[in-house]
Amino acid sequence: MPRILTWALLACLLAPTAARAAPPSWCVVLLQPAVVRAADGRALSPAPAYSAWDLLRAQGTRLWVRLPSSAQGWLPADHAQVLLGSARHHRPRLNRLTQANLPPSQKRRLAAGRIQPGDTLWLVELAWGRPQRSFMVNYFRDEQHYVYFLPGGRKVLLRFLGGRLAPPVAAPTRRAAARLEAPTTPR
Repeated sequence: MPRILTWALLACLLAPTAARAAPPSWCVVLLQPAVVRAADGRALSPAPAYSAWDLLRAQGTRLWVRLPSSAQGWLPADHAQVLLGSARHHRPRLNRLTQANLPPSQKRRLAAGRIQPGDTLWLVELAWGRPQRSFMVNYFRDEQHYVYFLPGGRKVLLRFLGGRLAPPVAAPTRRAAARLEAPTTPR
């Protein structure tokens, strides 16, 4: 019997748990060309626009990143946008974005992950990547939903009408919510 308890305890200790989950990773996406520099200021590597780098730490106006050679260097913060997720996660969408025939101002907005009402499905995918879930909700109104998962289990739902991102629906006021919840009695 003690041997079974020992194995059960060992299995519990070795099993991954939600409490020991790794913290979310962050990356730096360059919005214009820059140079990765060493701590002493010498140039290490050119960094093209719309490239993603794993963020190690932010220090004032310097964003310390990991180079492919595992060396560390810094990029100027005013040339970049910090986004949630690893650089490996953002590279496919940034590759599609660099090949897209869009105006430079729109490319910078999408590279920074900013979306706005009226954006098409394709523009949202260039800004946020492919959704984790996609649903056609109403064929007659051409309504489609994209669902993105955030760290910690939160979800973001984006609603498209006619292939365009719809503005967020306002939450009901307390009075309207009370009317919806109040039971109606026949008179």
